[in-house]
Amino acid sequence: MAEIKIAVACHKPSELPDNPMYCPVQVGAALVKTRMPSMAHDDEGENISAKNGSYCELTAQYWAWKNLDADYLGLCHYRRFLTFPEGDFKLDSRKQIQAGILDAYNMDRFGLLDERLMHQVIEDNDCVVGELEDITGLYTPRGKQKTVYQHWAAHDRDLINRHDLDKLIELVDEFYPQYANDMHEYLAGKQFLGYNCFVMRHELFDQLCSFEFDVLEKLEDRTELTNYNQMRTRIYGFMAEILYSVYVYHLEKTGHKVKHVPLVYFNETDPVVSLSPAPIEGAIPVVINAVDDLLDQSILDVTLRSFIETCNTNSSYDVIIVQNGMSAYLKDKLIAQGKEAGNVSVRFIDAAKINVGLYDRVGYAETKRRGISLVRTIDIEALLPWVLHKYSRVISVEWHALFLRAIDELWQTRVGDDAVLIASRSLIDLARLNEALDGLYLHARRDMHMEDPYRFFDSSVMLLELDRMRVDSDKEKIVALAKESHYLMGANELMNSIYEGRVSYCGFDWSYPTLSEKWRKNLAPAAPLSVYRDYQSVSEPAVAQYDRGMLASPLSDEYSSLFWRLARGGAFYEQILFTCASDKYQPIKNKKSGVMKAIGTLFPAGSDKRRVSADIAGSVLSVMYPEGTKRREKIEKTWTSDRLKSRLLKHMK
Repeated sequence: MAEIKIAVACHKPSELPDNPMYCPVQVGAALVKTRMPSMAHDDEGENISAKNGSYCELTAQYWAWKNLDADYLGLCHYRRFLTFPEGDFKLDSRKQIQAGILDAYNMDRFGLLDERLMHQVIEDNDCVVGELEDITGLYTPRGKQKTVYQHWAAHDRDLINRHDLDKLIELVDEFYPQYANDMHEYLAGKQFLGYNCFVMRHELFDQLCSFEFDVLEKLEDRTELTNYNQMRTRIYGFMAEILYSVYVYHLEKTGHKVKHVPLVYFNETDPVVSLSPAPIEGAIPVVINAVDDLLDQSILDVTLRSFIETCNTNSSYDVIIVQNGMSAYLKDKLIAQGKEAGNVSVRFIDAAKINVGLYDRVGYAETKRRGISLVRTIDIEALLPWVLHKYSRVISVEWHALFLRAIDELWQTRVGDDAVLIASRSLIDLARLNEALDGLYLHARRDMHMEDPYRFFDSSVMLLELDRMRVDSDKEKIVALAKESHYLMGANELMNSIYEGRVSYCGFDWSYPTLSEKWRKNLAPAAPLSVYRDYQSVSEPAVAQYDRGMLASPLSDEYSSLFWRLARGGAFYEQILFTCASDKYQPIKNKKSGVMKAIGTLFPAGSDKRRVSADIAGSVLSVMYPEGTKRREKIEKTWTSDRLKSRLLKHMK
C-alpha cells in the first residue's frame, strides 16, 4: 500500500480529520508568537514560512515539498478538502459542495476518514484534483468573462494587478517553454481549475513545486509590493493557483491519469468542543437563549447578576449563553461575574455557527431514520437536544428573565413518564385563543397542527429531558413541520407544534410574566379563568419574565426596581439606559402602517372575508409565479422571512 501525505494548511485552531494521511501544518508560524499544538509548523526544517503573507497556503506546500517523503503528496486547506466517495452531492456555481460544520459526521459523509477508499482513488490515478468550472458563469467586478485570462484580468486592482499576471506569462514563456503553450491554451479557454487542492504522485509533486516556486521567485524579483493592499499582497498565492492549473492541464494533455472530484467547503471549522461544550460534572446546566435581533446583549449582565444573587452557595452551575456576535469584552465581563461568584461557570455558544451546519446533523444524521430533513433555520430551543448532544437534561431560559429564587428546585422536579419537558402554561397565548379576532386558534389548528390549542405552554423557562427528546420526537408532527417551508414560526409556536401533549406543567412561579406592556396586561384576563386565577395566586415568583414594555417605560414595581438596581451595579448601566431610551424598545414607534390597519379593519384575522381575499390574491400570484419556475422559487425564498407574505404564500396554488 502506498504512503500518502496531504498537508493541511491551517492558520487557526480547527477541527481536523483523525486520519494519518492528513498532516496539519500551521502556516506563517515564523510570523506569530502562538504555536498551535499537535501539528507541524511551516518554519521547521527548510521553509519559506516568513513569506506566508504573500504566499498564503503555499508555505505549507513548500514545507511538505522539502520535509515530507511519501509515494503521494498533496495539499488542502483547513476548510476545503477533496471528496472521495461517489454521491449525489449538490454543487454550487464554483463546483464545490457547501457544507456546514467540520465535525465527525460530515467527515464521514465526505469520505475524509475512509482511508481504504482514499487509497483506492488516489493510487488508481496520477493526480486527484477539484472539478473544473465554466468561467463564463462566474462573477467578476467587471461582469462575466469569456476566458480564464479575462476572468483573472477582470479582477485587476481587486484581487490582483493585471500587469503581474502578464509578467507571470512572460516568465513562463521565457524560462519554461515546455509549459508555455499549455499556459496560453489554458488561459484562452473557459474551463477553470482553482484552489490549490490536490494529491499527486511524488515525482509529479516534485515537478510542480520546482516549476511553481522557481517562477514565483523570479516574479518576486520583478515585483514591488510597497503600495499593495492586504488582498493584492497575496499575489504569489493567486499566481500559484494559475501555475498549478497550468501544470494539471499539462498533465492531462500528456496522457497522465487525472481524476476530478468535488471539493467540499466547510463554513464552520472551529473545534467542535467550542460549538458543543461538554457538561461540567456535578453542575446544574442552565442555557440562556440570547439570540434576538432586537436584543442589546449587554442586558445579559442584568440577567446573570440576578441569577448569581439567587444561587444556592452549596450548588455549582454550568451557565451556557447562546448568542450571536457578542463582543469579547462583554463575554469577559460575564465570565468574570461567574468566577467572582465562585460556583458559576459561564460559557458561550455562537448560534450563527451552529445554524451554518447543525442541520447536516439534525436533518440528515438524527432524523434520517424518520425519513425527514430539517433544512431551514429554526429557533435554538428546538435544536438544544442536538446542540448539547452530550447533555442528558438542561434548564432552558430566555434572556428576559429575572431570577428571584434558586433554580435548584426546578432542576430536582421529576418530568412525567410520558413527557419530555416541564414548562408553565402560556398565559398570553391562552388569552389570545379566547380572542375571536386574534387568529391564533386557527393558526394553531391549521398551521401548527395542534389537536388542542389550549395545551399551549410557555417556552421561556423549561426543564428539558434531552435524551428523551433525541429519541422520542413525534415523527408525524416533525414531518408536517418540515414540509411547512413557507411559514416562519417563533420559538414558542415551534416547541408547541413539536411537543404538544408531552409536557409536565409547572406553576407560573417558574415563568411569571410581569405584563409590563399595556396590551399584555389588558389581554391576560381573557385567559381561561382557572389559568388566570393560578397566575394571580403567585405571590413570590422564582423567575419573572419581563417584556420590552418594562424597558421602554419602567413601572414603579418590584421587577422594574430590581432590574435597574442590578443594572446600576454593572459595567453596562449607561449602555443599557441608552438602549432602553432608543427606538429599539419604544413600542409606540412600532405602530402598524395605515395600510396594515386598514387591512385589519376590513378583513379581520380569522374571518371568512380574510380567507377568501387571501385565496383570490394567492390565485393571482399563482398565475404570475407558476409553480416550478425560477420566479416562484425566488419569491418563496425571499418571502419566508416576512410574516404577512409567508402566510400569503400558503394560499398560492
